[in-house]
Amino acid sequence: IVSGGAGLDCVYEAVSKNVDCLITGEFTHSSYFPAKEGNLSVIAPGHYITETPGIISAMLAVKKQFPTLEVEFIDIPTCL
Repeated sequence: IVSGGAGLDCVYEAVSKNVDCLITGEFTHSSYFPAKEGNLSVIAPGHYITETPGIISAMLAVKKQFPTLEVEFIDIPTCL
């Protein structure tokens, strides 16, 4: 699993290590054929979707450490 975007180097590494499936936020067109030729399945739901849980976790950790601090996650999906 690669949060954000997995470049061509990630595809080559996954193929070389016989990974069955690469899950990443973004997947480039130039990575398609190396993945296909390497029999690598890819799931790419979008950069925003794969990074949102980490941001929410960080926000909750800050809130726990500083309970009087007002925190808010503003959900504005970019992939709709």
